[in-house]
Amino acid sequence: MSMALPNLIIAGAPKCGTTSLFDYLAAHPEVCPSKVKETCYLMDEDYPLYKKGESYHDAGLVGYERYFQGCGTEHARLFVEATPDYMYQHTPLEVLPTFREVPTVIFVLRKPSERVYSLYRFAKNNLAILDKHTSFYRYMDMVYRQERSLKGRPILLNAIEHSKYSNYIAQWMEAVGSERVRVFLFEEMVADPAEFMIGLSEILGIDQTVYESYSFGKRNETYAIRSTRLHRLMRSYGSKVSLRPVRWIARGVYKMTNLQQASNKRSEEDKQVLRDLEEMFAPYNTKLAEMTALNLARWS
Repeated sequence: MSMALPNLIIAGAPKCGTTSLFDYLAAHPEVCPSKVKETCYLMDEDYPLYKKGESYHDAGLVGYERYFQGCGTEHARLFVEATPDYMYQHTPLEVLPTFREVPTVIFVLRKPSERVYSLYRFAKNNLAILDKHTSFYRYMDMVYRQERSLKGRPILLNAIEHSKYSNYIAQWMEAVGSERVRVFLFEEMVADPAEFMIGLSEILGIDQTVYESYSFGKRNETYAIRSTRLHRLMRSYGSKVSLRPVRWIARGVYKMTNLQQASNKRSEEDKQVLRDLEEMFAPYNTKLAEMTALNLARWS
């Protein structure tokens, strides 16, 4: 009996809509999603998100298969998981080519400077890692200096390096074959999710009509918090409440009392930092366009 392993992997990049894409695909009757969105199963052993005892390095492919148990139905054609940090790992580059069916690998990429800015806002608001008075300029300084306060948070610490997409896409194309690497733009997905998913369905060979009446909604939005202390308590203990109805009620009350829509107003200093980033990323974007034949006009 063959193992139930993913034949479709969303491997990057963080803050580029991977949660939305995974949810859209998981809703399709011909798609079987992993039990959790981000299995992190193929992480390198020295990466902060590596889960000891729950990784390929500890349990091999048998352990990976557990995330897809129950996927052997006659209707399921695609077994999918989404771990955006795979983009920066060596383990999947070594493991995936050994599969009997080498998976199709999807990358959703956002304009690099905007991805960095989104990470900054998410860290300051949703995660409450950065002090609410931390400016974008100050955050960039923290990244350039590799400040200790960001250690253990690779997505934030490596915000700039990880946005030089061409460096990573080249490695993936070499490892699994360029024909199996599919690169899409975040901006196109959010501009018209229905059109995007209908087109993707055609590429993946699944029923397109599912998304003609599908209800697309925003996911993983950035929000502002009123009380940092309360927010950290909720993040630490909210998921530990065993009774699901109680957890839902608590979260509902919390959202009404401590969350509000985050402002996306940009200062002149923010705009200048973004312009500087765009200039720095320009050669990497040019290389990406050459490698993938992507039209990056939306990033100009």
